Amino acid sequence: MRFFHWLDSSSAFAWQMARGLERVDRKVPMAEGERRLSAITKDLYTVEELAEISRHATPVERLVFYLGLNCAMGAAELGRLVGGDFSIRQPHPYADRLHFRSTPEDSFARVLRPKTHVFGEWLLWPETVGMVEWGLEESKRIESDILFVSDRRQPWYRERTKNPHSKFSNIWNGLIRRVQKSDAKFRRLPVGTLRDTLPDLLRHRYSDEIASMSLAHGSPFHGDNLLECYGNKPFGRLHTALREVRDYFAPVFAAAPADPTEERKHYLPIAVHEQVRRLVAEGKKPPEIARECGVSLMTVYRERAKAT
Repeated sequence: MRFFHWLDSSSAFAWQMARGLERVDRKVPMAEGERRLSAITKDLYTVEELAEISRHATPVERLVFYLGLNCAMGAAELGRLVGGDFSIRQPHPYADRLHFRSTPEDSFARVLRPKTHVFGEWLLWPETVGMVEWGLEESKRIESDILFVSDRRQPWYRERTKNPHSKFSNIWNGLIRRVQKSDAKFRRLPVGTLRDTLPDLLRHRYSDEIASMSLAHGSPFHGDNLLECYGNKPFGRLHTALREVRDYFAPVFAAAPADPTEERKHYLPIAVHEQVRRLVAEGKKPPEIARECGVSLMTVYRERAKAT
């Protein structure tokens, strides 16, 4: 496109750029075989691995984790989320038009994807809603409307910087390192893996079209109201699919603490911490527990005091 702009502005050539040229879709579509091979070769976490990540996550890490899974979002989408992008516990206003059942317990996220301006909408799982509500309250506490923001009101996603998603990558890598302290062989995959997980599942269980919609792929939105966003896209089918695949991720939610928003300080790897507590419950003597778990005697006494 830069070449056409140069050619249009050059006096050396009698050529003018046609109106609307910038809106022409210039992407070369993948052949069916290539698309299938791409889906097969993607390196993704299993649901058991996702559960292990959930078990080790802090509340803010869990917020990134749940939204990334639920809405197939990467750092660019997550980092731009604000309170107005969520509709919490309200029936979908166009459920009948979209041919799906919606209740007052339903919640949704709605965004225009950055750069492409493609409209995206996702029904949120109850566990995601709980974390979003917590996150919005945390943002409100520091008088910010941005969901992912530091205590100094600095957005996590830093527009116009060389590496705008570095905060998300650092948070994710820190979480995976914590998991690896419990399991040294645990795989390290990038934070973008979260964005790929949902569409991969939807592609196998439903269709390429539903998977593509979960990624907010398609034509830019140029309408003036919410109803025009839906066009001829089967968002109702996407929401129904999201409601159904929540059970697939049930182990992920079950691995979280009873209160997933509770801040917990872990001085030991979780696997070691749980081993100490199990041996304390079995009634083993502190010196024996300390030797078996490779921890100090004081650590054992501290855990034993918590258990009584």
